Amino acid sequence: MKLAMRLLVLLGWTVIFWNVENFFDPSADTSNPSERSFSADGDRRWTAGRFKTKARAIAKVVLALSDSTGTPPDIVCLCEVENARCLREITGQPAMRKYGYRFVHYDSPDPRGIDCALLYRSAPGVGRLLESRSAAVRDSLGAVLPTRALLLAEFDSLAVIVCHLPSKRGGSATADRRRSLALSALSRMCDSVRTAAPGRLLIALGDFNDIRTPASDSVMAPMRELSASGAPGSLKFEGRWEQIDRAFVSDSSAVALRIAALPCLTAVDKKYGGTKPLRTFSGPRYLGGVSDHYPIILSSSRRRR
Repeated sequence: MKLAMRLLVLLGWTVIFWNVENFFDPSADTSNPSERSFSADGDRRWTAGRFKTKARAIAKVVLALSDSTGTPPDIVCLCEVENARCLREITGQPAMRKYGYRFVHYDSPDPRGIDCALLYRSAPGVGRLLESRSAAVRDSLGAVLPTRALLLAEFDSLAVIVCHLPSKRGGSATADRRRSLALSALSRMCDSVRTAAPGRLLIALGDFNDIRTPASDSVMAPMRELSASGAPGSLKFEGRWEQIDRAFVSDSSAVALRIAALPCLTAVDKKYGGTKPLRTFSGPRYLGGVSDHYPIILSSSRRRR
């Protein structure tokens, strides 16, 4: 095992991924229907007060996860975040400022205006941020596809790729093609990072908008997908739990994955029974929750409980 791998196991670390469901800046972009909907005058009545409430809740949950990991997360990966203002609002919360969280974000070509992002703090198990970049998903001719870009952040001891693959809802041929191209782009980025720094742990995680399949395992090889403990899934769709928030690692020997189904993120599922994540909206109706997804937590064996 390389020195960087030994340090990761010795010092311990925690990485979180969370789809925070339509976290828009309430300042409307009138040229974009999605952003216009999430404004004070839009059909969601997305006011500055609701925006700040959600930012506080996200920060509160991130730090509440310290109770199970033993320390504030080193890296917090997010998706469905509109812009840097959203991230400044999260990292500007007093508790987050205490730990010195910073963020990485790039605008992507997604037509709804939602991107991947990453929060990080300086910690012994991860080290310094060395480099970050965004990579658009392209077709076979090199044209940029209108979907979320991949986000790469490289630290002293590990590298993290955050993704939010195109949705399969509707099952159209176009949706399937975009998903396939995005997964292949993720695999190529993994290969590139592993080749450039073979001794550094690589984590590729995010909302894959699909459950585990032999096809995705084949495309992502030799990266290994982690199996989750905790809740039966990270998302509940029409009464069925699904694990679509997933993580692949270059070395799974000392990494655990858990779904964080915290009580504050959970509601009673009146239609299908049991429980479900407490989302922000149900259609245009404001529910006051944070997301329709649960966060997932990756941790080295030293921090597992």
